[in-house]
Amino acid sequence: MVLMGFEPKRARDEDTVYITVPVPGWLKNQLVDLAVLRELSFQRLVNFLLINGVRDAEGQALLEVPEPVEPLAGVVAYLRGERRLEPCGLAVCDKKPVEVLGSTFCDTCGVCLI
Repeated sequence: MVLMGFEPKRARDEDTVYITVPVPGWLKNQLVDLAVLRELSFQRLVNFLLINGVRDAEGQALLEVPEPVEPLAGVVAYLRGERRLEPCGLAVCDKKPVEVLGSTFCDTCGVCLI
């Protein structure tokens, strides 16, 4: 079958291919809004929706989009002085001191404990 002037060809499973699909502006805008809401890249959201479309058509369980997290919340709290960070950048570090050539380091994160 020839669609839009091209014979559809299969790709190898390990290939990355680019697909161009014309969509109305309102649909793209809804996809952009959903990507922003879910804190996903546009590409990741579209891939996720395509995978779920195939899974649904095959009667398989659908994948769930994880709820967005606040990855910068800790950084913002640190910058406001509301939170203390360890030298390795973690809020809590399970320090395991190890001595190397006369200096004490944290074996967990590799930061010098002096």
